[in-house]
Amino acid sequence: CLSKDFLVLCCFALITPLMLPSAAATVTRTVVTRALASARLHPSLFEFARHSAALSHIDVESIIPKDVQQVLETEPRTKETYDDSVLTIARWVNGLFADQMSAPTSESAYTPAALNVYDALVWGFNSPYLWRIRQDQIQDLYNECLLGSKKHCEIAVGTGLFLANLEETSLEHVTLLDLKPDTMEACEKRLLEIDYYRNHVQVHKVLANILDEPSTSTIGSSGSSQQLDQLVQLQPASFDSIAANFLIHCLHGGRDVTQTAFQNCAALLKPDGVFFGSTILGHDLEQDALQAGPAALETNRHYNELGIFGNRDDTYRDIAKALHETFDDVELWRIGYCAVWKARQPKRGDRVVSKSD
Repeated sequence: CLSKDFLVLCCFALITPLMLPSAAATVTRTVVTRALASARLHPSLFEFARHSAALSHIDVESIIPKDVQQVLETEPRTKETYDDSVLTIARWVNGLFADQMSAPTSESAYTPAALNVYDALVWGFNSPYLWRIRQDQIQDLYNECLLGSKKHCEIAVGTGLFLANLEETSLEHVTLLDLKPDTMEACEKRLLEIDYYRNHVQVHKVLANILDEPSTSTIGSSGSSQQLDQLVQLQPASFDSIAANFLIHCLHGGRDVTQTAFQNCAALLKPDGVFFGSTILGHDLEQDALQAGPAALETNRHYNELGIFGNRDDTYRDIAKALHETFDDVELWRIGYCAVWKARQPKRGDRVVSKSD
């Protein structure tokens, strides 16, 4: 069940970077210590909260809304109270996230403030409690698919969480491909704080749309400058591995758009490379509404209305069809309301994404 300690810490972790840093009251060390010690905490939330500089300087009474405070006072003991608790916290979190958006597009949600709470929001709360997929399950996917990879492309880079936590790596080149410079800068910064990446890996950034008409793209490589100013060719069939994790459900346009994204990824992959990722299946979630619960349904619908998601009609069957039409070797399975895949042997159609305008 959803523990009181989890909800307390979730609130603390999520609001810290989004709210004013100063506060009149101080959270007691007893509450924080008890929450951090809880075995029920998801690792990503534990790690985020543990490193939150302002964790002990939050005015609980003035920041946390009354309805959320009421949830924190009672441990859920039935499915109904559990669903109500998750829905209450999800509505509050969704409101915080919506406040960051400046346009009805997925990339507009990734402000510096949102990136600061992304791991806690997406992998500490939404994924395990709404989409029913855990951080460690995706980390296992990365560990397996990147084993032996020298040259990797990360599409829609998030915070670089999974690249930063690889168990073992022989990477020499990492290309970050995204529509949002802020996201790439944050991801690059995180990776270059790790000795191995700083000393052994060339990290490049490409500002591009995976759905653009094919043409040759240019990228910037990491260094003292934070600009995309050192041009390098983005060649077809050049990557040992490509990840598109939690990307497809952010695209708008249905099956054809998914197919285009997969084809462009296939064009960049070596014949013996691996393309992998996961996506939230909006249609399948709706079809299992009773088990999914009100928080998952409302959140997915809300994100579609905001423009963060475009997965209202996405099905497992459609993902399977698009993958099999693009790759000869496909492994696809379900985790919760997500499709997860590994695909090899791309069917050649030499498509390459273009530089974003």
